[in-house]
Amino acid sequence: HFILNYLYLRLFFTEHHLFQALIRTCLIESRETANYHRCGRTDKEVSAFCQVISIDLRSKFPLEQQLLTESIANEIDYCALLNRVLPRNIQAVAWMPLRSPVYSARFDCVGRTYRYYFPKGDLNIEAMQTGCELLARHTDFRNFCKMDVNNGVTNYIRQVFKATVQRCEVEQCG
Repeated sequence: HFILNYLYLRLFFTEHHLFQALIRTCLIESRETANYHRCGRTDKEVSAFCQVISIDLRSKFPLEQQLLTESIANEIDYCALLNRVLPRNIQAVAWMPLRSPVYSARFDCVGRTYRYYFPKGDLNIEAMQTGCELLARHTDFRNFCKMDVNNGVTNYIRQVFKATVQRCEVEQCG
């Protein structure tokens, strides 16, 4: 069981190419049998960077040896293998083995950072900052969620540690 960190543009577009690459490189047999979970999602037409997933991948070593230091050091170079077949705008940047075979990148993560970049235009940054302060005090996010009783989510209480709006200089945004 492994976790991959990858850069991507649009989730649907990227997942399609990611699974094509995983199957082409024989790292998985199919999406359905790969125990795949993604940490977050993006809304339509929203881009994101550094998405984290958990997935079961083929290994050079038997399960009982996969967490040994020597095995990790000599494991398949998952990122290099995937990056050879992924489109240039999608890139695997890191991987790590997981100690728990039931880990879910979505349900077991303990924190997330979201950054949104957009042109300033005529936006009222001060009002947006005031909204951020209210957001950081809010704890029940059920009205921000797509209600789906089939996904197992029944707790909508979240803690926002910090929310800010700040100017991004060009060299910081790349």
